[in-house]
Amino acid sequence: MIETQKPQTAVPETAAAKAQGLSAPSPNLFVKKVKAPDHVDEIVRRPSISYWQDARMRLWKNKVAVASACYIMLLGVVAVVVPEIIPYTYDEQEIWNKHSLPTLGDEALVIDPDANPYEPVFGKSSEEQSDPSLDGSMEATTAVEPPAAPQNVRVVGDALTTGVVLQWDEVPGIEGYRIYRSIAADTLGVPVEDLPADRLSYLDNQSLAKGQEYHYFVAAFNAFGESADPLHVVVTPKLALPLDVALSLDPNAKVGSHVLTKPHYLGTDYMGRDMLARVLAGARISLFIGISAPLLYILIGIIYGCIAGYFGGFVDNAMMRVADVVSTVPELLVVILLQVVLGSGVTTLVIAICAISWARSANQVRGEVLRLREQEFVHAAKVLGTGFGKIVSRHLLPNVMGTVLVLLTLSVPSAIFTEAFLSFIGLGVQPPMASWGVVTKEGARVFLTYPHELLVPALLIRGTMLAFNLLGDGLRDALDPKLRGAK
Repeated sequence: MIETQKPQTAVPETAAAKAQGLSAPSPNLFVKKVKAPDHVDEIVRRPSISYWQDARMRLWKNKVAVASACYIMLLGVVAVVVPEIIPYTYDEQEIWNKHSLPTLGDEALVIDPDANPYEPVFGKSSEEQSDPSLDGSMEATTAVEPPAAPQNVRVVGDALTTGVVLQWDEVPGIEGYRIYRSIAADTLGVPVEDLPADRLSYLDNQSLAKGQEYHYFVAAFNAFGESADPLHVVVTPKLALPLDVALSLDPNAKVGSHVLTKPHYLGTDYMGRDMLARVLAGARISLFIGISAPLLYILIGIIYGCIAGYFGGFVDNAMMRVADVVSTVPELLVVILLQVVLGSGVTTLVIAICAISWARSANQVRGEVLRLREQEFVHAAKVLGTGFGKIVSRHLLPNVMGTVLVLLTLSVPSAIFTEAFLSFIGLGVQPPMASWGVVTKEGARVFLTYPHELLVPALLIRGTMLAFNLLGDGLRDALDPKLRGAK
């Protein structure tokens, strides 16, 4: 596109014109001015879009916010669908499969639950060992120095989760034997049982986990309870199941055969419950509380803030002083009082979060309404006789929705964390019902030995809170026209 300046009227070169210093303009005065066609087309062809369409386009360009939204939607779908597919419920227990690592299924040996292969091994009694006439020795009957550790500590038969049998050589002149069990080779752990001096074997059938490496220490002690450094043996039990349990997994199971257990994709907890089922059941509860509670208290804040901001004056002062008083009440006190009245549960948590959080949303909405009520379109609506309800619904709320959406998105992670914290300290959801706070509390008890039971729910809480925060930041940038084009 070519534009030229409008030529000036030529002045005739007469004697009078020359005398006055006038002359015809130079031809070089006319300069061609060219505009870039693409720039012109961009201006002319730019489509007319609404505020929300523009916000959606800018949000779509924020890849981090879009990825966060996809993660949240995927988590919601998985939490709804997967628990209906997996062959476990969140409270179903496998007592024989505690603290299992993630597995697709293990082979288990089928045993007869009525058979008892353990036969205690006995040596000389403490009285026989202490009688000098039995061996003609005049040595002291009771050891003054700490006795030596038993030799040849060994495992008898197969080490199974149903029982581990230990045997050792006899140590004369002692008071008894003390058995320790630990999952670390550099520490004794806690003593599991004291045996008399005539016992040379021990059966451990308490809470043995498949694949876990156990260190058994056998020490001999004297009458003063003193013992030397014990020797130890390392045992890794194999999974064994009673016949009745094996038949529930495989109808063709028989004693001595092997059956395949059900898969546990995230392992099991201290009661043999599937971790995947529990964290997904916890996701349902945590997301329900995290979304429903902000929706309710923001709705209360919208109504409360619109009334206070629109009328102003005495009404505004009185209403906001009430909100200030509510916001100063300690959170734990509200939760405890509501639990005394309503009992523990999801409903109590939702009401408690609403009761302590609505004042904050009311303050923010009230500030936006105070700003908007002085705009010309609101004054024009008042002049035309529009009532309070229509002004709020048609003029104020549509202009406040951007702030409300951002507030809602940023309030969800706060509600999720509040639920997790209250459940962790025992004031929220109560077992056996599962929430992320409950599962985290149970995993924290065994973190040093089974860290995955804590890391899985903790990472889910952290990832979900981060996703909502990133989505909220993206919505805030997209809904603010002043940030258009900002990097």
